[in-house]
Formats: sequence, C-alpha cells, structure tokens
Amino acid sequence: MTAAMTWISSHGPVYQRRRQCVARGAVLIIDNHTIVREGLRGFIDGEHDLFVCAEADTARDARVAIKERTRE
Repeated sequence: MTAAMTWISSHGPVYQRRRQCVARGAVLIIDNHTIVREGLRGFIDGEHDLFVCAEADTARDARVAIKERTRE
C-alpha cells in the first residue's frame, strides 16, 4: 500500500490540513492494525487540544505522509 492510500486526512481544504499538521497538537497515528488506529483516533478526537492529521500503516508510509503534509 502507498501512503496516499493509508493515511486519512482531517477536515478542511488540503492547504489548511497541511498547515495544521505542523501546528501544535497535531498527531500522526502509526499502526498496522486499522482497528487500533480507529480506537486511538476516537480517544484523540475527544481531546480539545489535539487532532489527528494523518494515519499510516508503517513508519515508511508515515515519513511519506509527513513530507506530503509539511510541504507548502
């Protein structure tokens, strides 16, 4: 799988999401089990000062997602 198929974006326009992913409180979830990522997302989304900006199956996919999210 490619990173584009594994990470799930937050709400809003693409540019806004990229800027949010470098903001304080942005979280990237990395786990190879979808159910675990969904559970973690549920806990994190319940916090007012945190948000999930991306999810990935592997560390390699996470690095790709980070590069794509932090480009301006």
